[in-house]
Amino acid sequence: MAVAQLKEALLKAESLGYAYGDNPVFNDVSLELFPGEILGIIGPNGSGKSTLLGILSGLMKAKTGRVLLKGADILQMPRPKVAEVLGLSPQNPQLSNGMTALETALSGRYVRMGRNLFEDDKDLDAANKALLETGLSSLASRKCGQLSGGERQRLALARALAAEPQVLLLDEPTSALDMDHQLRVMEILEEFSGYNHRAVCLVSHDLNLSSMFCDRLVLLARGSALAQGRPEEVLREDLLETAYGVKVHLDQEPTRGRPRITLIPHPGPEKYRRGKTAFLPSAL
Repeated sequence: MAVAQLKEALLKAESLGYAYGDNPVFNDVSLELFPGEILGIIGPNGSGKSTLLGILSGLMKAKTGRVLLKGADILQMPRPKVAEVLGLSPQNPQLSNGMTALETALSGRYVRMGRNLFEDDKDLDAANKALLETGLSSLASRKCGQLSGGERQRLALARALAAEPQVLLLDEPTSALDMDHQLRVMEILEEFSGYNHRAVCLVSHDLNLSSMFCDRLVLLARGSALAQGRPEEVLREDLLETAYGVKVHLDQEPTRGRPRITLIPHPGPEKYRRGKTAFLPSAL
């Protein structure tokens, strides 16, 4: 997706810092999310990716800096107003086991229902469309407690999509999914970001999937934003070794020409090297 950066950012973080007690997580992190783009937040475990997403959503307060949602300080906005613009799908979504998939998707419409006590046709259409997009239409009447982990993850996305937000924040949206559904979810997000000046910001450990679908990346590591820019600017061998402590080989994936990462195994015993077969003693 080509990003028109002459437009005003929908979401903007200015010099964010956060710490757990006396333990700093990151400092001086700034970023912008523009209409029509997917922004990926990547980095090793413990670098603060989910914390940053929580701050961007306004559910957590930064120690320093501020977050602007369409030009307004998100912490000064009433939460219903925030929810009209911004949707959030966490890594471990809370779903009521007794509710059906359709009822769960409909719950995402609450912010759009105003003073109405019951959903109308527009709400039902939005919920059913979200279930269709996430491949859950056939499970609309199934209780959440009967869904698999991957189905629950897609249902959390459907709930967020049903609200028709302008900005969508997602924490590891493909982590529990097989390859087919990983691809489908990323294509849904690509279509979402390209429609009506919307945008997506997501956290991911999957560097290759992020490279293929994200317009820009922010690499969190060592207490700061180590790099940010287009995938080819961020996914560099030297930066990835600095961030993750591993060596990688980079080439271009064949469909979009984006960087593709292959891990280079650590040197080890001869039996583990390429072309060798390790002897695994029987457990019997």
